[in-house]
Amino acid sequence: MTTMATLIFSDGKKYDGEFKDGKKNGKGVETQSDGTTYDGMWKDGLPHGKGVATWPGETTYDGEWTDGMRNGNGVMKTPSFGGTTYYDGMWTDGLPNGDGMIKMTNDTGVVLLTFPWKDDNKMECQNCNQSIPGLINCGCSFNHRFCEDCCANLNDSCTTCEEPIEVEMCEICMKYSADHTIMNCGNEHQICTACFTLIRDTTATCPFCRKRIS
Repeated sequence: MTTMATLIFSDGKKYDGEFKDGKKNGKGVETQSDGTTYDGMWKDGLPHGKGVATWPGETTYDGEWTDGMRNGNGVMKTPSFGGTTYYDGMWTDGLPNGDGMIKMTNDTGVVLLTFPWKDDNKMECQNCNQSIPGLINCGCSFNHRFCEDCCANLNDSCTTCEEPIEVEMCEICMKYSADHTIMNCGNEHQICTACFTLIRDTTATCPFCRKRIS
């Protein structure tokens, strides 16, 4: 039997919605003490189905969930560089995985950059022409991609179009990337944006100096 209830926990968390078999099941809204909210469908106590999550700092995710993680189709909006970065596409276990689109806008909503996010399984390295998974976007305006070995040998420019680039190895995942984020921990530690998003959404703590980030 499904019932409606409002629960307020000792840590400041609040849930207002449907219960079944003693767990959150159905439609409900949960608000964490830091202001993080999830408004959507639940199954056995976890976000499951369609729902919207909002984190402090105005990052939002509107899409599908499975067992408490972003899975399926969804849109994430993140304030960045005075504007907003959007990822609209497929997710697996909380991370972009599959076909999607990246869009960046400035503070007035004008689109600055749009490019496709694709699985790399059927793409070839621009240098050695190998068709392997995990190709890396070098950061040039043509979105040229390279395998990890070729990416490690890039200097300060794309070998295909000769545009200036800044490809560096992330100190967390040890993968090369041109998409970096400087953590707002006060010490300007820099990692790839994928790792930053994961850390921000989980521990929210800089792994180097242990200071809080947002």
